[in-house]
Amino acid sequence: MHINFKKKQEWIFIISGVLVLLAIIAFFMYSINFLVRNLNSALSADSIKKTPITRFNIEGLKKLGIME
Repeated sequence: MHINFKKKQEWIFIISGVLVLLAIIAFFMYSINFLVRNLNSALSADSIKKTPITRFNIEGLKKLGIME
């Protein structure tokens, strides 16, 4: 009875370890994919041309007292 429990416990630890390892690998692959996709869109020449330039009204902010 005691030997059977030890074997079962070992299998549970092995399966748990494999599942955690798979979860870490999946998260790592998702993160790398996200980073590559966003860097590609951010650094491409087409996105720079398509994105309008944001302009800030500094004088208006000074009049409102938000900036000094």
